[in-house]
Amino acid sequence: PGEGNLKGYRMWVQPYIHREEFVQSRSRRPPHPPDPNTHYAELIGVARQVQWHGFVIMTAGDWDFRQIVLNWVVHLQRLRYTNALVLSMDLELHGELLSRQIPSVDNSANLDAWNNTCLQRHIQRVRMERQLALAALTAAGIDVLLTDATVVFVRDFWPFLSSIPRFSEIDVLVQREGGPAEAAHRIGCAINAGFVYVRATKWDAVLSLLNEVVSRGLVEFYNRWNNVVDQLGWSFVVASQVGELRPPNPRGLSSKRPQRSR
Repeated sequence: PGEGNLKGYRMWVQPYIHREEFVQSRSRRPPHPPDPNTHYAELIGVARQVQWHGFVIMTAGDWDFRQIVLNWVVHLQRLRYTNALVLSMDLELHGELLSRQIPSVDNSANLDAWNNTCLQRHIQRVRMERQLALAALTAAGIDVLLTDATVVFVRDFWPFLSSIPRFSEIDVLVQREGGPAEAAHRIGCAINAGFVYVRATKWDAVLSLLNEVVSRGLVEFYNRWNNVVDQLGWSFVVASQVGELRPPNPRGLSSKRPQRSR
């Protein structure tokens, strides 16, 4: 998305000769901090409008992904979730969503700031920028479920989440992934950056973790034809800090969903 595809390039195929010297000269630091009062003030404002008990569901996308984003929104609406919002990475998607009365935040300026970094692929910048937005929401005291726009909710997910052992004590919940292999070898799996739940109770510790994820993803930018720089950051940071990850066993615990206020 965002790069055009007039020649029919397929996923994982390099679309043009990489400008090695130019990319090596770019910054390997985030272009801005995840400050909820400045760069992400609009996001925080919209999140507080749609939040349900301090919780929002967020995805990110651009005009090229508009139909996928709309599909994401529609499925959540069918499940009667009203606390979803879209981090729009260009004005075109933002305008389309607003015309449909779908909560959207114009994040194009924050995305453009990544142009001076070593992440020279549009999709890499989108993926990393959504992690900074996640950090900003956490710093503002808002719990977040961040998902890829390709995640399709066909059933109410709250009963499953709430049935996880000691769910109320979990600060970060992530989906398991098969790679990168180095991280998977160390802890038994890697981390999928496209399905992340964070609780803001310990926002300072979560913010520190997310900042490390972004920084490590920038270090791993030499995997630049692998678009999942945020997944590399997540996986290597978690692999360096924890032991083996084991899936939860929710059997026997309550899955009653809390009542919503209307």
